[in-house]
Amino acid sequence: CRYMVASKPVLAVFTATSQSGYAFLEGMIPHLDKFDVVAIVRSEARAAEVRARFPAHAEHLQFRTCADAASIDDVTAAFAGVDGALLVTPVHHERGHLTLNMIHAAKRAGVKYICIVGSWTAACEHPRFRLDFTDGEDLARKEFPHHAATLRNGFFMSNFLGAAKTVKGANSIFTPLKDTR
Repeated sequence: CRYMVASKPVLAVFTATSQSGYAFLEGMIPHLDKFDVVAIVRSEARAAEVRARFPAHAEHLQFRTCADAASIDDVTAAFAGVDGALLVTPVHHERGHLTLNMIHAAKRAGVKYICIVGSWTAACEHPRFRLDFTDGEDLARKEFPHHAATLRNGFFMSNFLGAAKTVKGANSIFTPLKDTR
C-alpha cells in the first residue's frame, strides 16, 4: 500500500476498531481542522465498521486498510507519513509479538511519537505480563526515547463491564503500574 503525505500533522490509530481506537477517533473529530486522522485497519470490512460508527465525519477520516499486525512490512506501509501513532495492543499472551511488530514498524516508517494502549488485566509476576507489557514498553522506550507513552488502565472503557464477573468476590482489582521516569 502507498499513501500520500499530508500537509497537517498526521495522527493514526492502529487498530481503529478497538474500543480505544473508537475513543481516539471520537476525541479527534473536533480537531480535524488541525490534524489529518488516519484509521488503520486490517480490511475494507473493518473500515466500513468505522465509517458506520462515524457517518457524519467518515469522509474527513483517512483509512488505511492493508495492515495486518503480523506483517511488519504491512504496518510500516500503513504508518507512512504518520507523525504520531496510538498503538492499541492485542490482549492475549500469544499475540504480544504483534505489539513489538507495531513498534518496529512505526520506527521504520519514521513515526515521531507513539502511545501504547495496553490492557489492565495483568499481574507483574505472571509470565504473560512480560509478553503483553514489559517487552513492548521496553522496546518503545529504546526506539522512541522521550517520545513514547504507555496507558495501561482501561477502567474508563466500556468493555471493562464484561470483565466484572471475573473480579466479583475478590473485593479488589489489581492493575500493573510502573513509573518509567
